[in-house]
Amino acid sequence: MKQSIRQQYKTIRRQIPLLSRQEQQQNAISHLCQSSLWQESQNILLYLALADEFSLDDLFPMGWQAGKNLYIPLSIAENHTLLISKLEKFSDLIIGAYGIRELPQNHYQLIAPQVLDLVIIPGIAFDLFGSRIGFGAGYYDRFLPKLKKQTPKIGAAYTEQISTLPLPNDPFDIPIDYLLTGENLINLKQLSNKQV
Repeated sequence: MKQSIRQQYKTIRRQIPLLSRQEQQQNAISHLCQSSLWQESQNILLYLALADEFSLDDLFPMGWQAGKNLYIPLSIAENHTLLISKLEKFSDLIIGAYGIRELPQNHYQLIAPQVLDLVIIPGIAFDLFGSRIGFGAGYYDRFLPKLKKQTPKIGAAYTEQISTLPLPNDPFDIPIDYLLTGENLINLKQLSNKQV
């Protein structure tokens, strides 16, 4: 079930026109920067997008300029886990596992996940109930339980990646708290309270 949904949304995401992608990314970054979530956070986990993934690249310079500590996940392929390292400039990056831009080991500035105030997560599909479908390797499934319970988790996606129907999830899945799209930053807990 998850695999067929994954393929369906990968296809949908690939077909989003470039101009729409850029516009949605710019709008989303604007929504996030105006939010108290961003403004009140100092240690923020972002991610480095793959080719057709929702890109946060323009957010990094804004965060650095605002004096925030920005971190990226480092994929450890052997055990499908993530390490978290500070990123100070794009020029430090190399191409790592799965074609993801990463830091070489001599640039690692590792931290414990509990240090993070805010986490922004990629995905292939999201729903309005906090469920997320990723690439299927379980990296974020293993990582999210290590965060402080109160750390907000934001899924970043194009509006085309949001399912109006509930996505399948497993008992160990940790829901996201917010959805960041080109249209809005949606508080899913408030949304679910309204739907009850």
